[in-house]
Amino acid sequence: MRLLEMLAVHHVPTWLLVSSHGWRLLTEECGIKDDRELKKATGGEWTSVRVFDDKDRGAEPASGSAKTAGMVICPCSWWILWCSACSISWGSTSIW
Repeated sequence: MRLLEMLAVHHVPTWLLVSSHGWRLLTEECGIKDDRELKKATGGEWTSVRVFDDKDRGAEPASGSAKTAGMVICPCSWWILWCSACSISWGSTSIW
């Protein structure tokens, strides 16, 4: 959350996707249940943050041709790290 807060406060263009597992962790560990609560917890300044639905497999970040300066996967298990390094999908998780 601190990284998202810093990116938003400094107006760094940010694409945000929170998986169902991510929402579960945010809810259990931080009491944050939705975008509105996450926005409030990260300072409320989201003019540079673009939120995408995790279920939208056609969203711009899913495109292999989308230009970005980098990517953060947080939290990241060894399995997701391996999948992203190898550009493979597993179940409903696609990392390209």
